[in-house]
Amino acid sequence: MEPASSRPVLTSLASVAFALAVLFLFLAVRGIWPLGGHYLEYMDNGQMVYPTLKYYASALMTGALDGSFFYDVNGGAGIRVSPSLPHQLLVPSTWIVVAMGDSFLLKDMVWVMLADAACICLTASWFLRRVFPSLPVCWTVLLTAGYALGGFFQTKYGFMQFLDHAAMFPLFALGLYQLVNGGRGWLYAVGLFLLATSMYSAFMAVVTGWLFAWAFTLPLKGTAERRVRLARVFWYTAAVTLATCYYWLPMMEMSRDSMRSLFMTPPTFFELSWPFDPPKFLERLYACLPGMACAALAAVYLVYGRKEAPPANRGRRLFLLLLAASVLPAFIEPLHRAAHLWSYVDFPVRFGFIPNLVVASFCAWILSGGRLPQPAGRRWGWGWGWSLGLPVAAFAVSLIVLHVTDMDLVARLLPLLFFSCAWLCWRHVEGKRLVWSIAAVMLLGLPVGAAAFWKQGEEEKAAVLALNAEWLARGMDGYAGLLRVKDRDRLLVDNADCLGPVPSIGNFRHTTSISHFRFLKNLGYRDEFTRTYGQGGTLFSDLLLGHGFMLASRPVEGMESVLSREGMYLYRLPGARWGLVVPQSALGLRLDAEAGVFSNLNALHAALCPSAEGPLYAPVEVRTERNGNFYRMSVPEYPGAVYGFPQTDTEELRVNGRAVPVMAEAQKAPGGTCRTYNGALELKRAGVTGKTVVEGRMRRLVEAPLLAAAARMPEQDVPVLGKGQDQYGLEAQGRGGHVEVSLSAGKGEALMVPVVHDRGWKATRNGVDVPVEKVGELMAVRLQEGRNRVVFDYYPPLLKESLFVSAGTALLFLLYAWWARRHPESQLRRVVLACGYRLFLCCAAVVLAAVYVGSVVLFVVQSML
Repeated sequence: MEPASSRPVLTSLASVAFALAVLFLFLAVRGIWPLGGHYLEYMDNGQMVYPTLKYYASALMTGALDGSFFYDVNGGAGIRVSPSLPHQLLVPSTWIVVAMGDSFLLKDMVWVMLADAACICLTASWFLRRVFPSLPVCWTVLLTAGYALGGFFQTKYGFMQFLDHAAMFPLFALGLYQLVNGGRGWLYAVGLFLLATSMYSAFMAVVTGWLFAWAFTLPLKGTAERRVRLARVFWYTAAVTLATCYYWLPMMEMSRDSMRSLFMTPPTFFELSWPFDPPKFLERLYACLPGMACAALAAVYLVYGRKEAPPANRGRRLFLLLLAASVLPAFIEPLHRAAHLWSYVDFPVRFGFIPNLVVASFCAWILSGGRLPQPAGRRWGWGWGWSLGLPVAAFAVSLIVLHVTDMDLVARLLPLLFFSCAWLCWRHVEGKRLVWSIAAVMLLGLPVGAAAFWKQGEEEKAAVLALNAEWLARGMDGYAGLLRVKDRDRLLVDNADCLGPVPSIGNFRHTTSISHFRFLKNLGYRDEFTRTYGQGGTLFSDLLLGHGFMLASRPVEGMESVLSREGMYLYRLPGARWGLVVPQSALGLRLDAEAGVFSNLNALHAALCPSAEGPLYAPVEVRTERNGNFYRMSVPEYPGAVYGFPQTDTEELRVNGRAVPVMAEAQKAPGGTCRTYNGALELKRAGVTGKTVVEGRMRRLVEAPLLAAAARMPEQDVPVLGKGQDQYGLEAQGRGGHVEVSLSAGKGEALMVPVVHDRGWKATRNGVDVPVEKVGELMAVRLQEGRNRVVFDYYPPLLKESLFVSAGTALLFLLYAWWARRHPESQLRRVVLACGYRLFLCCAAVVLAAVYVGSVVLFVVQSML
């Protein structure tokens, strides 16, 4: 059979044609014509992602929006944008950004996913042809198409944010193979740079790549050649990673999957107590199966069907090692989540790409006769100027593009400083201590590098449900406030009964912290409401955070239009502002963790609005009948809205006999309307029988399947806290973790902002440091009578101290390296070579233990307080 390497064009085209034919057949069976007008729907069962929403609004206000905004009551939303970042030009899927709401609808754009599959075929075919030149054409086509189809179905035929990664992994793998074999590393650098658009994908690739380089060069064990090859892999990885970090810094306002995900979403105590959540863990493992299926069948057939001798053990062990390494992240990810380092809800989507490629490569190795060339090739120069010049250039560009403070400059300079330290280790350390010394320096710098990006990540806390105030002032006629897609389904529902506020905590998804969970806990939510990142819903978003802007895809009467462009409309909600002036008597308010949700909301309202008449919510008696896991509850008829909270573990939820999906669905029924949103159920206009009957089945027994209360105030008067705020003339501007607020205040008043208190926040009032106090768990600052200028700044706790210590350590190391070079025969140099790098190892271990173990212990302690 003719090898694929001799017919590259034919092999690539045949792979694309075969994969597209299968996908066309699949879509046709589902009634979807790629060039027609049908919707391709993917149910994510998630919540609104604030950073993505921020990207959408940024694109709208900066004029980068190009396309249409899709919106549907029973679906989700997506915005088509032009490729605005260089890495997005590689594959078509990055031309569309979709990740908003509980699902997305893609209209007339199915061809984009098909184009993705074609790109995957091209890169995978290139990889197989170059690594296994004797592989026949037919087998190359089948393995390539199998990898592409596996990626397509693995992403549930539609999650396009990560489908492009399936095309990037073969580029990375081929570049790594060439680099380890002594070739140039440009393709490895390009592949890693593209994968680094998602930190976790890059992490998996680097871990697997290091193991491949180590195992592949075992025949050269003990030689200087192996040392050079492994060091080249290290330097390319370090240089590209560092350059990627600096590249992403200017893009963080527009990128959802960027380095800002460091130190973001901490776990709940439930997840921490059992980090290997069995259903999620199995989901991660099952994510490997679709792409591995075709390749695994071929491997089984060849292993048991051929009469020839089995392949050599070296190749088997190598691929088994790679497969084990690619599955390893399924075990590591929960620990990283527990240590607050990073966590992606979309992890299973990307998880299977590397195992798929490893299995396809294993099959190709068998089919090509079990021949994998030994590490060979010429020793190529290092290109020290490139290795050091790329990070330096990226750092310089980041300084030009970004507006940075002195502290930002120090934080972003430190990773470059530690990179220089590791480079000096390579130049001046010999023997086995080389690897350990480089690893120690880089590991010691890891928390510092993370801290540099930690501030970027924590800036989200300064803008909970808020857009960049500076951009708002620029593009919205001086308005500065919150951007919030409020009640997605209220926009296109004609039934007036569906136009009320729907409580939701979903927007806290990517801005959560330990304090957020404590706030919910103190507000009255138990574990069943918070363990799924707040899907239980809450009413305080309408009470406190409901002052902002609403994004719509069509004109809405009765709303103040602020900005419109390309068929999208931004409306200012009543009282839109970043902070609220409240009486100082509310400071120090502590919510009762043992009380109910509505009781705490009433207490919060009474403290913030002492002149209000009566509570916001009146208790509603819910009569509950239970039979095993099934329950039936009767809610008496009340004037106005009745809000309830069914558990997130509810199944088969019915209201007055009609099924109600638990996630973001609007139901129309004669004589009444009800819906749920992220676990919060809104019951309106009780049935003609004088009561509303709620039925359902719980996956586990709980004390109260439904909590309910009647809203005392008419819906149009909620939120109530926006009234009377215009007299203070509040103006806010700033960027992320630095916000300046100017306002007038009377005697005994304070400024409360809808941001959960954190130890890293500092505040100054008229140039004088003032303590940041709490209202519940929200931040507040006392005001002076007259004009006040309040500046909020956020830096992670102990960041400045850790930067100072790390900078001092790096400076001492650089001075020592300079001195050792000038005095190569000194006794001190010999002493340091003997024990100094063991000290580095010890310091690195202590720092990493503090980052991982310390953060976990801290979380447990804070969760129990």
